[in-house]
Amino acid sequence: WTKIENLSDVSLRDIKGYNNRLWISGYSSDYLKSILFELKNNSLAVIWSNFSTNGTEPFGNNIYSIYPTEKDLFISSNYGVFRKKLIVGNLTEKIFHPSVKVNQIIGTGKNDIFTVDDWSSIWHYNGITARNIYKDELTISVLRSADAKKNIFVAVGIEKVNVVYYKAKIIVSRRIN
Repeated sequence: WTKIENLSDVSLRDIKGYNNRLWISGYSSDYLKSILFELKNNSLAVIWSNFSTNGTEPFGNNIYSIYPTEKDLFISSNYGVFRKKLIVGNLTEKIFHPSVKVNQIIGTGKNDIFTVDDWSSIWHYNGITARNIYKDELTISVLRSADAKKNIFVAVGIEKVNVVYYKAKIIVSRRIN
C-alpha cells in the first residue's frame, strides 16, 4: 500500500478506473469546491478544479460522478453530463443536461451509459442521444447509486415518506434482446 497525499481539502466522493488509469472526483459539503484527479503511473494530477462560486468551464461548480471507457471519460456535474475524449485533442462535449443532480454515471461501454439522479430518474445514453427511461412520478425519492452488467440494471436509493427519508428503494430492469 502506498499513501498518496491529496492535493486538496475537497471530499473525494467517486473513483473509477480503466486499464492502468484511475479518475477521482469530489466536492465540498458546501458545494463551493470541486476537483477531478487522474492517477496514472503512481502520479496524481489535477485535470480540473473549481474553487469559485461562479463555476469553472466546462463542468461548472461540482463534479458528482465519473465513468471511464477505453477512449472517453463521462462526467456528471451541475452543468450537465459530459463526454471527455481521452485521446488526442481531449475534446469535451455536453451530452445532455438533466434538471437535477446526477448522483452516478455507470455503463457497460461508451454507447451504453446510464445516470441516476435526485428525482428518481434514470437516463440512458446510446452514443448518439440521451433519453429518460424511468421516472418515479408517484413518490418523492432519490436514486443514489446503480450498476449495469450485460442485460441487467439495478439502481438503489431512498423514498421520502412523512418528511423523512426512511424507506429503501431498489429498481431492477432486464433488457430483452
